Amino acid sequence: MYINFEVLKKHGLSPNDLITLLAIKQKEDEELICSLNPSSDEDGELVLVKEGFIEKMKKVGFKVTKKATTLLRDIEIAEVTDSSKEGYASLIKLYESVGRKDKVGNKKRGLRYFSTFLATTDFPSDKIYEAVNEYLNDNEHQYTRKLDELVYKPSNVYATKFKLEDSKLYTIVNNY
Repeated sequence: MYINFEVLKKHGLSPNDLITLLAIKQKEDEELICSLNPSSDEDGELVLVKEGFIEKMKKVGFKVTKKATTLLRDIEIAEVTDSSKEGYASLIKLYESVGRKDKVGNKKRGLRYFSTFLATTDFPSDKIYEAVNEYLNDNEHQYTRKLDELVYKPSNVYATKFKLEDSKLYTIVNNY
């Protein structure tokens, strides 16, 4: 699981708060949740409650709010960096240079997937470029996916989390 700590920091939460949120979402018992030592303010109120990430239930325990669900989704998305922009731009140019300008796909979605791909793997950009170049110039591949789908295409319409197993690019670079 990739965690974007910048998003966590932006919301003023600690790694313990993240683990606490995950435990509450998984409906773990309250004893375990208290042992995780979540952050609290001067008055002893949990930061997660104060900031609206969890709510106290009527009887016992806590539940996560929509705000927490959004946060848990957002922390898995990698931040778009200059190096990921440059790497994805070079792949777009590569696609266009081999006559597949119409096969670039959604550039914004592709860049987001590429950023997550780079954050999840340790492949250098030049190796990715060379592997994709060889893949595109190989005559065996009559059908080539759009670039954004080459980077990542969910296994089904309900898939929301980035999985390397669903990335054709991962297979190409890994076998290169």
